[in-house]
Amino acid sequence: MVCAPRSSCPIRTAPSSSWRPILKGTDWTRQSRVIHVWDSADLRSFGNYRLLKPHAAVNSSEHNAITVNHTTDFRTVTSPQVFFDPGYDVIDGSLAMDVNGVNHLYFKGHNELVGAKSTSLGPGSFTVHTSGLAPQGGRKL
Repeated sequence: MVCAPRSSCPIRTAPSSSWRPILKGTDWTRQSRVIHVWDSADLRSFGNYRLLKPHAAVNSSEHNAITVNHTTDFRTVTSPQVFFDPGYDVIDGSLAMDVNGVNHLYFKGHNELVGAKSTSLGPGSFTVHTSGLAPQGGRKL
């Protein structure tokens, strides 16, 4: 089980020799820089709770880009790579994978929803293919 930042993550009880995480729901006031991980063979019982801390990306540019880390064991992660950078601030990327052989990345940029596409999922392989959708639902000209 993996609990990503800003989702229904555990909140720790008071520190003690036998503390355990308790699921409390979303707490939008807390920023989390970790992923909460448990192991389970049957998806009914969970153990081996641990925190996984992805490496922060060092972005030498003056804007936000979408970065990626990889893991195969949920214990270690690779160094970050820039996954998508159109040259301006972007946040909140969402993937629709393998739609008729094409991967689509939708993200918020310039306060608009914008789409990019790629035939691979390689870092740097996406190109913007839509103009932005305006916040009121119209199309940017």
